[in-house]
Amino acid sequence: MCHDGTTSLAHHLSPAARAWAAELLAPLRPDQMRLLTTWFDHGCRATEVAEALGLHHNTVAARLSKTSAALCRQLGEQGSGTHEVLLALCAAGVLPLATLPPATPGRINELLMPYAS
Repeated sequence: MCHDGTTSLAHHLSPAARAWAAELLAPLRPDQMRLLTTWFDHGCRATEVAEALGLHHNTVAARLSKTSAALCRQLGEQGSGTHEVLLALCAAGVLPLATLPPATPGRINELLMPYAS
């Protein structure tokens, strides 16, 4: 079960996938894990995370930077590092799959527009 009581992805994954997630998340301290779960729960928006944790947004940014370094992954609103960490948190059963952002109609066109010929 996840922190919100829903069934986790970890329940359905192979031992190798769960081991990958555990290995990726192993360097994190409990406060860093809380920061990441709050980060994803609030759509990777530093101001909302700061309010939720009772911190200044600059403190959130600094802690996120240290967490990023601990994971050897670049964390931000987008990018493979952020997506890997989100997947690992879901695979480890820390976050529910519902945390994954829904597909937004038209968003893919917006993302691909700079690459269109």
